[in-house]
Amino acid sequence: MKLKIFLAAVLCSLTALADETIGCTLRLADGSTIKGELITESFAGEALFAPDLALPARVVKAIAFDHKKGTCAVELTNGDRLTMAPATESFRVRSLLGEFDIPRTNIQSLSLRVLRTAGASGAEEGLVYWCTFDSEEAIVNPAVGPGGEVENVSFVPGKVGDALRVSACSVAAVIPFPAGTLREKGCIEFWAKTENPRPFFTDKGDPHFFDIDFTEGSGMGGFHLAYNANNGCGNSGLCGGCPVGLLTTHSGYSWQMPYENVLRPGTVSAWHHYALVWDANGVLANGGNTHCALLIDGKFVSKIHTPGNIDGVRAAFDRIPSFPSTLMIPVKRKDIMSHSKSAFLIDELKIWDFAKTNFDDFAAE
Repeated sequence: MKLKIFLAAVLCSLTALADETIGCTLRLADGSTIKGELITESFAGEALFAPDLALPARVVKAIAFDHKKGTCAVELTNGDRLTMAPATESFRVRSLLGEFDIPRTNIQSLSLRVLRTAGASGAEEGLVYWCTFDSEEAIVNPAVGPGGEVENVSFVPGKVGDALRVSACSVAAVIPFPAGTLREKGCIEFWAKTENPRPFFTDKGDPHFFDIDFTEGSGMGGFHLAYNANNGCGNSGLCGGCPVGLLTTHSGYSWQMPYENVLRPGTVSAWHHYALVWDANGVLANGGNTHCALLIDGKFVSKIHTPGNIDGVRAAFDRIPSFPSTLMIPVKRKDIMSHSKSAFLIDELKIWDFAKTNFDDFAAE
């Protein structure tokens, strides 16, 4: 009965299909993995309770085939699991290799995820990347944007669903972005909390949330966000960076700065919403105008902006879309002290192609 009610609700909402695509990851019998968009709209077969069952692709989370028995295990997005004798002979997939049909007998398993189409009615305009961090699969096959690789990952209850736990001095996720993903204006937002924080933070990332580095030869600095008692220019606090300069919440070096100097008193152990925004034409922040800014819980917090060569600011912004980049959570470099010095949780990371500063869509603590 629960499944029938669920499928009835899905069929009543088919008008939303124009705004969605189905992302898929197929693992083949020869060990290959193919990622792309599933064109096949439904999956047919026989189940114990339904001799002629057709499941819309958008309600299927994963399928694992047992070709010897001629059956498959199906997991639905509402948590239901069932065994079927599959009838669908092949799955049509669009990937970087082109569009083609893959015979069912060549597939070991596939996982599916509904993706919202940028620019479509009801979709989130300008969203170029979105990872929910609900599982390892959410990183490999995110809700929006390219898939990444995982290292030393674990997941715990988060702000929305589950969250990624990042251990101290350990890399968790690496996501390559093709050229054009990041542009001359944008926003990186996410939820995070420091795990078992001390009263104060020190230097070199305590924690270091993320780094985005451009490909070698670009000659540009990247994006980053961390708690740091010395950002390299003698300033401290929550420290961010973009290709045209550095941002901090406090001026002056502080070896042991209390987290409460940055966060609201009594909320150091709580979830907080972070955002780094930039715009070649300027970001209106605290009544002024700057090329980039930091926000916590929807409020501007950056006070110090140390720009690079002012004459090169526009040129640097204009070059951003020309180069591939890599998002690292936290940073992945040979110098272990560049890694995050304290463990943290991160959830619901989104990247936009405009300088978003209105965060009415998130629920504050």
